[in-house]
Amino acid sequence: MGAPEEIKKLALGTAQFGLAYGVSNRRGLVPKAEVFEILKLAAANGIDTLDTAQAYGASEAVIGEFVKTSGLRFRIVTKLKDVAGEDTEASLRGSSAKTGAGSLYGVMLHSYGEHEGEKADYPALLKAKEAGLALKTGFSLYHPEQAEKLMADKVPFDIVQVPYSIVDRRFERVFPALRAAGVEVHARSVFLQGLLLMAPAEIPEKLAGIRAKVESLGKYAAGKGFALSALCAGFALAEPGVEKVVMGVDGLKSFRENLAGLKAFFAADRSGLKAALEGFSETDEKIILPQNWNK
Repeated sequence: MGAPEEIKKLALGTAQFGLAYGVSNRRGLVPKAEVFEILKLAAANGIDTLDTAQAYGASEAVIGEFVKTSGLRFRIVTKLKDVAGEDTEASLRGSSAKTGAGSLYGVMLHSYGEHEGEKADYPALLKAKEAGLALKTGFSLYHPEQAEKLMADKVPFDIVQVPYSIVDRRFERVFPALRAAGVEVHARSVFLQGLLLMAPAEIPEKLAGIRAKVESLGKYAAGKGFALSALCAGFALAEPGVEKVVMGVDGLKSFRENLAGLKAFFAADRSGLKAALEGFSETDEKIILPQNWNK
């Protein structure tokens, strides 16, 4: 029996293939041999998209080595950071060569701020798309107002990555407009860098404001018989306004557990789930936006 269709909406987050990433990460980098096993398991479950970035250390190169040795192929979505317009084409050719992808599926500016800054040049990214270096171009966003401004300004884009989780539902209001505009939406931070999966007592003091909700969320998941990770990822996977859900992985064992939990989640009765989780929504951006954690 194959994986549920919802699981095929997963895009594997590869930050930990090249960086010690995440507030709950105590392991550091995932060893290369283990990365290869993770990618084989992903392919076997119909997961066809990998999310990476030039800023993720050796991630692009590790992916490329796997592609070269395994013969398996994935859609590659990468992100540019601090790349000047005149360097965009060469930068993308570098990412394409490293990942072994040929044409990249999607390329985004790593932040909306780069769109308005001097270093990044989105028109250069569009030219690279015309040259066949990427199928889709767009932006990694942090606020729904950014998506609204891009659409209002008639900026041509066809892919975005946005934070979306049980506790961060700010983008729900723009999902219909993005879909109507033909924009492919990828959701990230479904675990909030692992924060939602931490034991409440282990959550750093600067994020203490989320402890009660994390504790209640854990009790809710247990009461329903769901793995907490499956509830968090499954919530986003079930959202019709989202085409792909980026799920980070810190090891083969946890990835297997997450897949098993998701299969059980999608086999269960989930009627009324989204409405039942309304009360977990959080608006404090000091908590739901990791870039604010150290301010």
